Amino acid sequence: MSWTRFFRRRYWDEERARELDAYLEAETDENIARGMSPEEARYAAHRKLGNPTLIREEIYHMNSLGWLETLWQDFRFALRMLRKNPGFTAVGVLTLALGIGANTAIFSFNDAVLNLHFPIKDQVQVANLWAFNNSTGTTRSGLSIPDFRDYRQQSHGFEDLAAYSSETFQLTNVAEPKRLAGCQVSSNYFHVLGVQPAIGRDFLPEESQGGRIQVVILSHGLWQNNFGADPTILGRSITLNRESR
Repeated sequence: MSWTRFFRRRYWDEERARELDAYLEAETDENIARGMSPEEARYAAHRKLGNPTLIREEIYHMNSLGWLETLWQDFRFALRMLRKNPGFTAVGVLTLALGIGANTAIFSFNDAVLNLHFPIKDQVQVANLWAFNNSTGTTRSGLSIPDFRDYRQQSHGFEDLAAYSSETFQLTNVAEPKRLAGCQVSSNYFHVLGVQPAIGRDFLPEESQGGRIQVVILSHGLWQNNFGADPTILGRSITLNRESR
């Protein structure tokens, strides 16, 4: 994460809030077009997205430098102690604060270098494409499937385009059923991001067609926590939203 993102966290948080609001507006409009009342449409959109506040908090923490904030808190604590008993606490508190800060910085650096959480190839070349909704004035409206296909076929400004739609899923055929946050994506999604599954294969082009067998790719965390990191899971069926996939 760059220093610019750290010092502009408030700006990025407000930007994410606008994006989430735009998503809810677009989803609400689509639900109304399907015949729902405005209240039902808004409720369904919120249920599909999840908790916007929780999403913003998770992104906010991702854009923070935890070791720097910890070091600052330790430094303030040392100052308070010094005011009370400067002669006795100076050496001990400052040594402890600097020691914790240095160790936290080292571990955070190692985590950032060795354990990249989003190993997207050529991240600076990846962009998020939104539409402008003339009827509502929404500047960040999601694209429909026909629009996405037209953009992909006719656009010359991008190497390739992939589509995604955030969803929530109920995983039920496991020892501990749970609600999952995930996405429905076009078959070329991971190819566009330059990401390959750790085991198994990527989606096939024909699996984007309606009526095909539903195929899923598990996140590393879900694979570990709910399936015991079992490498033989390939080819097995799981139940999401009461459908076998």
